[in-house]
Amino acid sequence: MNPRDQGSFGAPLPKTLEVILDSVGVPIPAGTMRALAAAALPERQVTAEALGRVAAYAEESFLRTREAPRFAWVIDPDGVAPKPRIWARGTWRLARRIRTEEAVGMWQAALAHHLCDRMIQGNELEREKLAEAALEAVARVLGPIAIHLPGDVEHWLSWRTHLAPVANHPVGRAHPFATQTSAETRLKAQGFTPFALFFGAGDTVFSQSEELPAGLRLSHPTEEGKPFDEVVLVKAEGNRALARDVLAYIQEWGEMVDREDADPSLEAYAERWRVDLATAQVRNELFQSLFPNELTPRRIWRLLWDADSARSVARLVGKKVMESELPPTVVNHFFNCLADALRGTPALGAAVMRGTAAFEERDELPPARELRRFFALCEQARLWSAQALVAADESALAAGVLSLEPVFEQSVAAYDEIQLGEYLKQLRKGPARELLRHAQRAMRVAATLDVLNPPPSTAPYLSGVQLAAQALAEAASEDLRIDLVAEATKAVRALQAVT
Repeated sequence: MNPRDQGSFGAPLPKTLEVILDSVGVPIPAGTMRALAAAALPERQVTAEALGRVAAYAEESFLRTREAPRFAWVIDPDGVAPKPRIWARGTWRLARRIRTEEAVGMWQAALAHHLCDRMIQGNELEREKLAEAALEAVARVLGPIAIHLPGDVEHWLSWRTHLAPVANHPVGRAHPFATQTSAETRLKAQGFTPFALFFGAGDTVFSQSEELPAGLRLSHPTEEGKPFDEVVLVKAEGNRALARDVLAYIQEWGEMVDREDADPSLEAYAERWRVDLATAQVRNELFQSLFPNELTPRRIWRLLWDADSARSVARLVGKKVMESELPPTVVNHFFNCLADALRGTPALGAAVMRGTAAFEERDELPPARELRRFFALCEQARLWSAQALVAADESALAAGVLSLEPVFEQSVAAYDEIQLGEYLKQLRKGPARELLRHAQRAMRVAATLDVLNPPPSTAPYLSGVQLAAQALAEAASEDLRIDLVAEATKAVRALQAVT
């Protein structure tokens, strides 16, 4: 069935992707998915970045709601999502998304059969957009073939006939093979988290790697703060046994993070600490009951560990932190990240907090406004870059930065990111270069977004907010001659002026 016949024409990209997957009935590689979406939405450009945003929203949505996401990845029997990604529906049974040899054969034949149908029935524009992907799909099943694209309908009719016998599971495409069912049983027994079963173990599109733990940062010497173990006890509602168990789990997990420089699996945790998988799962669930916005203890561990110059495990749980229940708006996250980046300069950090604390926001704000504020923050980073270049006696480069178009949407951010990269190559090491580097990376995050289709929350671009804060924090260097307090206050006021 043609997705355009089901109302996807002119529809939002996520809805179109849903219709495509439901029509084909098997997982679809990212490149082919992009071609199918482009054919269904000829009025818009379907980029790899646009697909990446949809994927990030699916991951972020699961973290917020814990409900089955609209989309998920195909995973291997070992729980890893192969690259390039292979798209599937999050509502499909797990076994249906596990990549085994016999399943892949059926998937490839079913997809090729569907694309043959499209090449037979489609109009001239659709056939042009799908021809290359269709030919590749057919060749994966039938072997090398060569025609002058888009090819005659007779060719596609012949190939469809050859594909028909292998394009379906004997009981239907929704029914998993025995090898997939066995792999599903093993994965569930190995203690993979629900998130990993939807999106694969390891790295994801929606990454928490550069963010602070949600609602938690280290306190400045000028702030009272509260020892971390007391925060845990309060979250445990005074249950000291629960607090001790969670603190122990954080330390045990952190030891493995330090050794492997990555998040371990629950199976690896169980093996290292000689407990069964059920016990490891219970410990992780207890941790998440106190820190529901954290997938694992890694971000909390890094926050505490990086702050302890003595590298003493015994002192970690006593580190003073500031807990915030404020929503992660762009303004609040910028404030928190800037405060964290200025921990090494207490007096300056305190001055910044006095100048900006009054701007903290207590309510969730509309997603579209928040995204516009992030673009406005990137624009501030562009202006800080120009100031840094002037301070570094690079007036010509500064003039180049000022000549760039103000950042207000993703295509401008993408262009400015490239230009900042060119300027970076011409700078010596120092605070000016570091400021530009952070600003460039913030632009890179902005370039992956779509100002007309904002995500439901700020989660997909909080790392970009943090990068902008880190850029401004470089102004703490006297070499840059930038009034950091004034710039921070001006930036927050500029953000709040965005409606």
